[in-house]
Amino acid sequence: MTYRQRTAQYLGKVNPNPANARYASLRRLREKADASLDQIAFETGLSIGYLSRIERGFIPEIGNSEKRRMFEACLSRLEREANQE
Repeated sequence: MTYRQRTAQYLGKVNPNPANARYASLRRLREKADASLDQIAFETGLSIGYLSRIERGFIPEIGNSEKRRMFEACLSRLEREANQE
């Protein structure tokens, strides 16, 4: 673990054991697709802050079923795009 990762973990900015690894993969997929948090927020109806917390592993499940459906559709699209490359 790098110094930056240890510092972020110490400051509580990263959950080292995310409850939902698929959700936590959002950052990797988003960066591979060259999509911003703002674009994903627009597509899913979730706030940028909420998406950031999902990326860092602090939100294991989205409570609102409609927003969860929108988020999972977006995540599936990003996964398909990543697999095509």
